[in-house]
Amino acid sequence: MYSDLIGKPFKYFGRGPDAYDCYGLALEIYKRIGRPLPDYTSSESSKIQSELFVEGLAKHTYKVDAPEAFDLVMFQIVPCYVSHIGVFIGKGKFIHVMSKVSVVVEELNSIIWKQKFKGFYRYRG
Repeated sequence: MYSDLIGKPFKYFGRGPDAYDCYGLALEIYKRIGRPLPDYTSSESSKIQSELFVEGLAKHTYKVDAPEAFDLVMFQIVPCYVSHIGVFIGKGKFIHVMSKVSVVVEELNSIIWKQKFKGFYRYRG
């Protein structure tokens, strides 16, 4: 489903197929499961972009406490606002990509991610 994405590089506003940003990766995975997400891009600062993204995505998602595979995972990397997204793949793991880090699968309970975790969100579409 997504193993061919592992190792793909990060690129700002990357929408594939050769490189992705965190939301571009989520878009690709959702496209593959037949549930396309709306795309949000902006050339504004990352804080404004993040706020527009979260506000726009909020119209299409709802927060859940018991995650299922392919729920979205939100993180607060920069203080004061959500700035990163991944896709939950089950068994406490998520797939994501960040600058300086290619597409990887990581544990939500790792010391890094546990502190930055802001919630699971289910897409309504």
